[in-house]
Amino acid sequence: MTPHPECRVVNTERAVYQRQQSYYHMSIEHCKQMFRHWNKLNVSK
Repeated sequence: MTPHPECRVVNTERAVYQRQQSYYHMSIEHCKQMFRHWNKLNVSK
């Protein structure tokens, strides 16, 4: 599963720093939520 391009760098850094696959997945999920939220804000402009 590939994260959004905007989030890839952050997720990779976190994964390397934490060395925990579960944390990596959590950060991807968080990223997707933020991306959806950002899309909603964009739509309502």
